[in-house]
Amino acid sequence: MADGDVRLGADGRVILKATGNVTLHDSTCCETCSECAGSTGNAPLAMKVTFAGIVTNGNCTECDDYNLAICVPHTGTDCIWLTDTFTNYCSVDQTEPKHVRVSTRVSGSDYFIKVRYRWGGNSGGGGFLETIYEEPYGTSKPDCQAFNLEDIRYNSESVSGICDTTSSTCKVTAL
Repeated sequence: MADGDVRLGADGRVILKATGNVTLHDSTCCETCSECAGSTGNAPLAMKVTFAGIVTNGNCTECDDYNLAICVPHTGTDCIWLTDTFTNYCSVDQTEPKHVRVSTRVSGSDYFIKVRYRWGGNSGGGGFLETIYEEPYGTSKPDCQAFNLEDIRYNSESVSGICDTTSSTCKVTAL
């Protein structure tokens, strides 16, 4: 798949090309993910990521709107799922990059699932607004295909002051 292409359909064979054309994938359904366990070693076609518990801290009345479930398609690049199609609220800078990104990572011999929820830029300056969730799996590869409301724990937020994510939750389901 080329950059900007998105898989559609239950079996992932239909691909919406970045050009707007639709095509059928001409090989087996899934790219491999070297950092995911499972009998196939394949990456899920998409992840459903559900955020809850994001609340206002007094500066924005729209923080509840960031509590959502979003479909994040596999990028075709090893173990990365990415989308940038959601609305920004709370007067954040619409021109800054925004996305939900799910990835695996290895640190030493330990495996992790990481979710980055980037809302855009802080309209008053001060960098990106994002929350990081990360779940350790020790020395065992996570079985990404088996994720069903998998809890990914809160790790940090890069810029506070607009919405409070410190008690928020993130759950991931393989699609």
